Amino acid sequence: MDEEGQWRAADAVPHFQEPGFHLPHIRAYIDVGSFLIVKPPVNTNGVDRCLLVCRFVKTAISGETMALVCNRFDVLRATGTGANLLSRHMDRVEQTACIINVNPESVVDIVFVFKQKDIDNLEYVAQGRRDSFVLFTNSPATDGFFSFPCQYGNFNFPISLSRRIWRDMDTIRRCFRKILCSERMHQSTFAKRRDKIGCSDEAWAYLLRRVDDVIGVTSTGTEYSTTTVRADYEITPAMRAVAKRRRLTCHSIAFNGEEGIKAFNALFGESSTLGIHCWTNQREEWERTIHCPFAITFT
Repeated sequence: MDEEGQWRAADAVPHFQEPGFHLPHIRAYIDVGSFLIVKPPVNTNGVDRCLLVCRFVKTAISGETMALVCNRFDVLRATGTGANLLSRHMDRVEQTACIINVNPESVVDIVFVFKQKDIDNLEYVAQGRRDSFVLFTNSPATDGFFSFPCQYGNFNFPISLSRRIWRDMDTIRRCFRKILCSERMHQSTFAKRRDKIGCSDEAWAYLLRRVDDVIGVTSTGTEYSTTTVRADYEITPAMRAVAKRRRLTCHSIAFNGEEGIKAFNALFGESSTLGIHCWTNQREEWERTIHCPFAITFT
């Protein structure tokens, strides 16, 4: 495509003023401008081709059927070469001029695409994540490209679904980073520590979809959930403190063994299971350790 108009080609510009599209199988509204991974049509040989990465441009209505009009991106597998350590092992995507109609049932899930400089500057920590890609272009003029629909001025809402999911996933990653890189006194050969963070329902549902039927990962989901009791202190009109006990439902995800670590790294990045601790004495030496298993509980 033309270098200057690569992100502004008329057919490829998302119609941000349009509402999102509801996908029943993932129970979410996908915002216009989101990057998606979809199943391609089956070959004449009956063999499925590789998954496609595309960008949701608008909704097409033909009679009683609806389809997603998307701009296709070619996936370039990582070669492991280059001077940029953070992004060189990540798969890349390159925008094409191809506009395709996507059956909503073929959409697998949301994916994320970032500019290389943002990954190398640690603006987005995505190395090792299977749902993240690096934008590849032969032109440095990518100023018109943004990773999330809500970063564009004509988007209808303060935050898009993809950015909300990324924000919460990154919050979980930073929580693990805080625990694994904590002081030496909090760690030992076998250590257990807990921390609390907030997570949206959409991000948790995304996590459950990503670990569904993955080897090394066990999830309670919604069928085998447990309950816990939490006391909230409320003030009555008579200025009396009353402990209101609330019964909450808990869902958990546990990553166990070598396969669990691989699945965890695919979700949160290849360095998410590593921590660097300073020795308790004043020697300028560092210790790198790997920790497993992990468990995440959502209430």
